[in-house]
Amino acid sequence: MSRLKFMGLVSEDEAFSSISVKRFGFNYYTHIPEANKELKYKLAEITRENNTFAVLHENYMYFIGDEEPLFDMAEKLQNEGFVRDFSRNVEECLLKPTNIESHHHVTRRLFYVALKSSYRNSIKQAPFGGRKDEDGRIVLIPPQGRNYLTEEIYFYYGLQVLLELLPSGFGVLWYDLLTIPRMITEKGEKRVSYPVLRRYGVLDDFREYSVLSSRGRFEKTNEFFEKIFGNKREVRVDMKVKKIVLTEKSEKFFHLLLHHVPHVKPLYYPFKIITHHTAVINVSTEFSSSTCIFQYNGRSNIPHCMFPVKLREG
Repeated sequence: MSRLKFMGLVSEDEAFSSISVKRFGFNYYTHIPEANKELKYKLAEITRENNTFAVLHENYMYFIGDEEPLFDMAEKLQNEGFVRDFSRNVEECLLKPTNIESHHHVTRRLFYVALKSSYRNSIKQAPFGGRKDEDGRIVLIPPQGRNYLTEEIYFYYGLQVLLELLPSGFGVLWYDLLTIPRMITEKGEKRVSYPVLRRYGVLDDFREYSVLSSRGRFEKTNEFFEKIFGNKREVRVDMKVKKIVLTEKSEKFFHLLLHHVPHVKPLYYPFKIITHHTAVINVSTEFSSSTCIFQYNGRSNIPHCMFPVKLREG
């Protein structure tokens, strides 16, 4: 019998059924690159110095904490020509993230701000410690040394995390290892793609570090989870209006016993083999049904489940 290990934590209660926040009208010039850069920097500064969490969504600034630092920021950016207008009329707002899609986006982003604030001493900030993807994931990178492939190309390890909000009000924080290649150029540093790594002749070397065995990936993921969160079992996030604790409810929620993991006849089982050690399986828990990727090595008894994913038809 093999045990499928989910890399995820679930909230101890229905913490995400509703979140009490405040908001005010805020319109800035999104087509100006400097405006986007300056707003992001100012909001991060307010989080560090004033412990106020704020995100912009559809011409509203949603926040938890004190509004005065945000008003000061808005006024300065308006004087610099980055903000069109803003309102000093603050509204109380009860977010219902499980029912309203826009509230879902705002709640998840506020949670990420609070998460990075709660663990700011163990997360690398610049230049890419808070990179965000379109599907709602963010990347957390602990301070660490560079792993050089050439004099110009190196890589970091980090954790990509995704908060999934379930209809019940529970939250699941999925996490997985990410290997990030970077390149030093005359204009600065940038992330590089596989074609660039291939052109420099280091793609195979990079894959040796990034494509790990099931056990190796499992152990490396736990190593970096511990570097960021200081433990292997829980994440505590203070959102000011409520404290959220996410833990491994392993026996009840995150372990699935498989009678057999096939390699010869995968069509007889409810999952699709992607590569030699990777498969996709539909998993049902008390909370929801998700499609998850997991890695399996026939010589290992710890298959490793990664992120929920959306699969293309066919």
